[in-house]
Amino acid sequence: MKFISMFLFFFTGCIGQTKDVFVSSDADASWMNAINANTVKDVLSKHCIKILPSDSILVGSAAISNYYASQEFRVNHISCLSSVFATNDSAYLYKINRVDADREYRQIIIWKKINSVWKVEFEYTLPFTCKKIDLSVMDAARNNWIRLCNLHNALQLVNSLYSKNAIYYNHKPLVLGRDSIAKEYSYMNHPSYHLKLNPVYLDVVNDRTIFEIGKGEGSYQGKYILIWKKNQADLWEIFIDSNI
Repeated sequence: MKFISMFLFFFTGCIGQTKDVFVSSDADASWMNAINANTVKDVLSKHCIKILPSDSILVGSAAISNYYASQEFRVNHISCLSSVFATNDSAYLYKINRVDADREYRQIIIWKKINSVWKVEFEYTLPFTCKKIDLSVMDAARNNWIRLCNLHNALQLVNSLYSKNAIYYNHKPLVLGRDSIAKEYSYMNHPSYHLKLNPVYLDVVNDRTIFEIGKGEGSYQGKYILIWKKNQADLWEIFIDSNI
């Protein structure tokens, strides 16, 4: 029995539980078909953001379209692993997808409904090499985030848990770097602010990257995205943070 328990504990690094599921398969298919037909600009919002595996940032549908046009990247299949509305008004949709091309990838994508049509607002796609990871370490990092948030110290929160090149995405221009994110999160310093993060789905992309979709409980009731990366000291930090 002890052996079985340990196996399940470590293997959960490669699986997740999906709740509040909404699968927009038509939108995913439109992205796949547009990539393969070199018409990806048609499915992007005007100010779409794409994060490259190098951590570089592309802004705008033209830049992203030009990037894909320069790549030999053909998608064979795409499937949804987790999908939740970001807010109750359903204008934004957070998704984690499996993408099969020259190899297997994982994709975080944010869709926005514009004039009744889903358009890509944000995308980050990485090669997938699932590893067995002790997720209790991730739980400890998340609990530390909650603790510092509820101590009303946004600066310490960001300096302790965010990478130097961290990205905060909201439906406005990107917020880049620790100082700017701490300033953006200054509302947490109010004594009445309180928040708990409840993960809905975790996906271990590789031994240094984890995608997380979750739900806030407290002063913020919407969904969130966190992308965790290990730094050079092998400590988990937040590279991308999004809530709308």
